[in-house]
Amino acid sequence: MTISSLTLATRLIGQSSVSSESSRPIADDVSNLLADAGFRITQYVYKTKEAVKGEKNKKVEVEKVNVFAVKGGDGQPALALSGHLDTMPYSEDGWNTDPLVLTERSGLLYGRGACDMKGFVALAMSVGMSIPAHELKRPFGLILTSDEEVGCVGVRRIVEQRRADKLEPIAKNIVIGEPTNLQPFILHKGYIYIRVLLRGKAGHSSEPHKGLNPVERAVPDVLWRINQLKESLGQIRDARYEVPFASLNVGVITTGEEAKKNTIPQVCTIELDVRTLQGQDPHEIVQALRKHIAPDGSIDGIAVEVQLVRAPTPPFETAPDAPLVTNLVDIFGKQPASTSFNTEGGILNSAGCTCVVCGLGSIEQAHKKNEYVAAEFFSQKVSDGYERLVRRFCCSEVEP
Repeated sequence: MTISSLTLATRLIGQSSVSSESSRPIADDVSNLLADAGFRITQYVYKTKEAVKGEKNKKVEVEKVNVFAVKGGDGQPALALSGHLDTMPYSEDGWNTDPLVLTERSGLLYGRGACDMKGFVALAMSVGMSIPAHELKRPFGLILTSDEEVGCVGVRRIVEQRRADKLEPIAKNIVIGEPTNLQPFILHKGYIYIRVLLRGKAGHSSEPHKGLNPVERAVPDVLWRINQLKESLGQIRDARYEVPFASLNVGVITTGEEAKKNTIPQVCTIELDVRTLQGQDPHEIVQALRKHIAPDGSIDGIAVEVQLVRAPTPPFETAPDAPLVTNLVDIFGKQPASTSFNTEGGILNSAGCTCVVCGLGSIEQAHKKNEYVAAEFFSQKVSDGYERLVRRFCCSEVEP
């Protein structure tokens, strides 16, 4: 059974699968389609706590599902194509089309996930369906994950489960189809998400002597000290990147949903990220931040806590002469490069897989209203390119 990539993309984009929702419906849909096409299906299931929209401080347990589909023999796939099933949130406000309807206008295909990254998932499924199992001398795999958009949670669960079960890495070689305009990316930085909590004493602005304002007493010092660490990180360089040092960005300063101009807030939260170079220890950076911001845990009576919000994502690097890289260069005619955005590649590389990031469309369209991918990426030429890659690794007498 073969279904065109465009038909599959229409089907996948028609299903809401934002990260805060259960991925069970879309995971079951792709599992059933792939099982009918001769794939053996393994689902890695886990649960998360998600906020209930419109209900303050209420969370419910939500089921998440990763899909691992294998075709053509037993054992570790020689090659897998990988993509995530979840998308960023969407609203029809600001969209010129229905975000859950794949719509073509002037050679562009609009829809939530068209670029990031249901378009590639659809293409990968179509390519896998089109190759008969008896032609595969080595197994071929599809890895379809949940919760990539909220910290690569799903792929972490796969790696953890396989380690616990003492299984080999999920595939020998993996193409992660994040949007790269078909250029192989073989290098990106790691990622650390940090929260700084400043706790004072709440009160009313008319009686400042009865409160302790964390914004006034601590925020200026904290930002100054963060910037000192930022300057220190900038002294270590890697010329392979457009931004050749570990970047640090303060993106959020908030006193909460109920912030008012006439109240003294009890808590102020500062959120920042650090994008680390190869060889930098994320835990050392977090510890340095703790010691530098408030070595004794407070500033002018304000309690200071530096939190690592979730496990860091490691940097990603694959050798430019790796067979997966050289074959992608040969097929699509674009030289390998580094990228500034983060992917599941660092986690999968750390688990023993060889990964390259190479997919449809541009990252410039991801996470935006009116997200689109050029229709040319669904051409037979592009599908044939990925099929040639699969056949070289899984159908030839000798693996590259």
